[in-house]
Amino acid sequence: MKLQKLHKEEKMDVKKLVGYGAAIWAIMFVLISALVGFKLSDAAWVGYVTVVLSGVLAYVFAGMVDLKDLKSALTYGIGWVVVGLILDFVISARFAADIFSSWNLWAGYALVLLVPAVRTQIAQKA
Repeated sequence: MKLQKLHKEEKMDVKKLVGYGAAIWAIMFVLISALVGFKLSDAAWVGYVTVVLSGVLAYVFAGMVDLKDLKSALTYGIGWVVVGLILDFVISARFAADIFSSWNLWAGYALVLLVPAVRTQIAQKA
């Protein structure tokens, strides 16, 4: 009985994995689309701001998920990256064919992957 109960408590919330991954992607998509619309996307600072913002979003959403350990944090991070990449492949690539050659896309995804683990490690030390 105790083993089954423990297993259920550690179960990943697929709705949060997919939903928060889609939310991170949607916020970034809207922000970058607005920057393109205002012709600011070529400014040097834009790449850095978008990377930092993706990390901040991952940090905020990681706080909304019950991350008990490094494994669960990395699972959510990987899931959010996969959701974002699928959406970028299906939607974003239609508007920007060279999106996957952008350094800030990959740096942002690296933060989305790693920031939940960092947040979990910080919380465990506190």
